[in-house]
Amino acid sequence: MRNHSEIWLAWSVCVAALLALAPPLWALGDDEALGFERTPPRLSFTDGEVSFWREGAEGWTPASTNIALAPGDELWTAEGANLELQLDARTYLRAGAQTQLGLSSLEPDYVQLRVASGHVSLDVRGRKVAQTVEIATPNASFSIEHTGYYRVEVDGETTTLISRRGGRATVTTATGETATIAASEQAVVTGTDAPQVETYAAPELDGWDRWNYARTDAQLDAVSARYVSSGEYLWN
Repeated sequence: MRNHSEIWLAWSVCVAALLALAPPLWALGDDEALGFERTPPRLSFTDGEVSFWREGAEGWTPASTNIALAPGDELWTAEGANLELQLDARTYLRAGAQTQLGLSSLEPDYVQLRVASGHVSLDVRGRKVAQTVEIATPNASFSIEHTGYYRVEVDGETTTLISRRGGRATVTTATGETATIAASEQAVVTGTDAPQVETYAAPELDGWDRWNYARTDAQLDAVSARYVSSGEYLWN
């Protein structure tokens, strides 16, 4: 029969092994504090001056990478700056210079982000079943439920959505009218009181698009990605 010392030693080794495998508390704290059943979007990359605001704060502060976002949070990129949000293990949203971006809603199967000005890209390389990403702008919202690459630009009273790589989306204007944006198509929404939607063939890729493609490829091909589940984030 094993004595108490042997039993205690075996139990201690098991506990230590479980703690070693568990995610660090700082990685879990935001999820638990915010009460979400899914990992919230995190600010995974910044280049240049990026500012952050959370409800109750006295003002904007410099944004820190790896911060988990809560509904109501806002981000702003200055001239020449970029940022990246990781929405899940294979979905990235990036914002270019002079873009105001916020998180409106976060549920297990639904994420709503709002773009007040500037331009963003959404690179969806894989998605969970029945998960919708919605991008809201001043005159329309775009619901995305398919893998693909999407680019949204807000310039005054004109909003443009471009879909690529087989992406499809539904646009709903501020007046409630809907339209489907097919793969390799561009939708232009003009006006705020009575928005009009026109569709065209998607234009050629530019430098911003190519940078997004290359960055997602690098993220997914990272050596560390070979050693974690496809449903886990890669923290910097």
